Amino acid sequence: MVDIRLSPADAGRGRPAPDMILVCALRARVTAMSHVAVVGDTASDMVAGSRAGAGLRVGVLSGNDGEQRLREHGADIVVDSVAQLLGEVITRRSL
Repeated sequence: MVDIRLSPADAGRGRPAPDMILVCALRARVTAMSHVAVVGDTASDMVAGSRAGAGLRVGVLSGNDGEQRLREHGADIVVDSVAQLLGEVITRRSL
């Protein structure tokens, strides 16, 4: 079910460095980082997404960080649950 799986040891540095996102993008043969969405529940996830040049950064309110902190660190949108992700991404792509 998982095409690419890695840890900081596989990619170099951990978050908030963009290494894991960039290695995943390389392995998936992504041609434009603007087509990459980063989903995470911490401010470090949002910073890593910004540093990687991800086109969309989605904060999820299932971790320790709240909406304000996620947005302050680069979240474009914040959702309560990962169950909302598909609807949010489809909505944004149709704009």
